[in-house]
Amino acid sequence: MQKLRFLPLAAMTLALSLFTGCDDETGTVTISGFGVDNVNPAAGPSSITTKGTADFETDQATVSYTVSPSAGVTIPSSFNIAAGGSLAKQIQYTAAAVPGSYTVTVTVTDEDGVSASQAATFCIGGACGSSGTDPLIRVGSVDLGSQADPKNGSFLDVDGGYSFTSGTKTDAEVASIDLVFFKDKAGTASFLSPAQVIVEDLSTLSGWKVKNSTVIVDAGTTAITTVEGAKAAVGSSTSQKAPVVAGHYYALKLANGEYAAVKAISMTASGITVTVEMFY
Repeated sequence: MQKLRFLPLAAMTLALSLFTGCDDETGTVTISGFGVDNVNPAAGPSSITTKGTADFETDQATVSYTVSPSAGVTIPSSFNIAAGGSLAKQIQYTAAAVPGSYTVTVTVTDEDGVSASQAATFCIGGACGSSGTDPLIRVGSVDLGSQADPKNGSFLDVDGGYSFTSGTKTDAEVASIDLVFFKDKAGTASFLSPAQVIVEDLSTLSGWKVKNSTVIVDAGTTAITTVEGAKAAVGSSTSQKAPVVAGHYYALKLANGEYAAVKAISMTASGITVTVEMFY
């Protein structure tokens, strides 16, 4: 007679966990930098555009919007994005949208049904003042080099997230450059506007058709995360130059009147190369 063999309880538990363990895992959905491009738009008909990104663990997720109150407002249809994708969509409103405060909410749901939501406010017609906050979005990071750096560019397009080396540049590229990383005449590593470079005669940029006058203010180690924060830090300053200090944030008023920020992440002791993060 053949004897029945039984697995020990611990072994049975381990075997079962190999088959069931994955079912207990739950993913996460993370929304970053959600907001709108204008927290105080004029009365309609007009539109605002949302901004931000979402990250998750499945191949794609569904994005949907709601706005409250909803009268006179048209929201976009639900749409799919890949991980890290943009939440940007246009929200239109008509003259029927009564001036006042509105709340736009985004919901991102991944393929496993895990979801996250965030809300932002805006005020149509200026009837409620600056009731919302407008987050700055991280554009990216680059290495910049001063005159002695043979590899990295000195010229930075903050909102575009690009750096340019010396040499011939198109008129469009020149017009996009907001900051120049240079050693000034005292040997100090500094951020300057292209216009300030001309003033200090540090480089021959006179052939550029556009030399942007970016206002630059050292905000210290206090993080600048919103347009309002950058605007407050700039205040009434007209300075177009600031010494570079590792770990400091710099509030910027770009030539087009918009606000941005950069952070000097790290800098070589010689001040030849600096790594910067851009926010716009």
